[in-house]
Order: sequence, then structure tokens, then C-alpha cells
Amino acid sequence: MGKYSTRKSTNFEKLSNYFIEKCNVLGVELDLRKDSTFTLSTCSYEASGVWNINKDTLFLNHLKNNSSKDSIIDSAEINELKELKKKSEYYLIKDDKLIQSNETVDSESCKITLHLVK
Repeated sequence: MGKYSTRKSTNFEKLSNYFIEKCNVLGVELDLRKDSTFTLSTCSYEASGVWNINKDTLFLNHLKNNSSKDSIIDSAEINELKELKKKSEYYLIKDDKLIQSNETVDSESCKITLHLVK
């Protein structure tokens, strides 16, 4: 339980990711509460739902999702984001301070690392 977030990339990491075309996911925040509810925020949406742990895996079951609409995201992508409320996702727990997940963003496989903040 607690608040987790991606750490800020250094300028070197940003350049390295740009030129190597690796995926770099930033600005993700996850709040796991004692009552087994969560909120997950990114730059484009906020989801909430319930969580549970089975062995070394954290499961997030989305019950609600609010997406942000801006000039960059078209309406088809907004509809895709609305489908997240039906989504379940999982994170592997590596130690007490670190959660990892693999996602596909723009056909690139990404590793999202969340560090315990509080």
C-alpha cells in the first residue's frame, strides 16, 4: 500500500531513449489504499478500481476511467481510453519499493517502473 510513481528521467536517459527508440513512460502515479481501492493517473487518463495481490503479482481491476481530451488525442483514441474501465492489468512486485509492468505503447514494448513515494 502507498503511493507509487515513475521517477523523472535524466537528460541523458531522455536522449538515449529518443535515439535508441526505446519506450519511456513518464508521469504515472498509482495510489494503493488500505481498503483495496486504487487510483492510477497518467498524462491522458485517470482510472480507479480495486486491487488485490496474488503471490508476487498486483492486479488492478479498473471500474472507472476518466480520459483527458486535448488537441493531440483524436476521438478514436478517446474511445480506446474509455475501454480501460473494463481493463485489468498486473504489476510484478520486485521488492517493497518497486513495481514493474510491461505494456505496449505505439507498438513498442515498454517497461514501466513505479517507485514507492509514500
